[in-house]
Amino acid sequence: MSNISVKYIYGETISLEKLENSIIFDLLISSNELDLDELVEHLQTQLVTTKNALWLKLNFAQVYQTCYQVKNFVALSGVCDVLHTPELFFAV
Repeated sequence: MSNISVKYIYGETISLEKLENSIIFDLLISSNELDLDELVEHLQTQLVTTKNALWLKLNFAQVYQTCYQVKNFVALSGVCDVLHTPELFFAV
């Protein structure tokens, strides 16, 4: 369990703007394992914003594989769907 997850469980505010996307992604996975559904939804929303498109593109294999294994990453899975978001993967 990450230090950030412990802070969330005990009611501390987590500032995602100061965290790297890789940390947010790891936090997403650990939050899912702890059944912190509200945090999972918020972290997915943070990762799928336009400003994180480059990170998603560069880490596509890892993100896609995780989404395939974790069925409740719906928002993140939607971004991994090339048919619905081709602009992330191809210059259009």
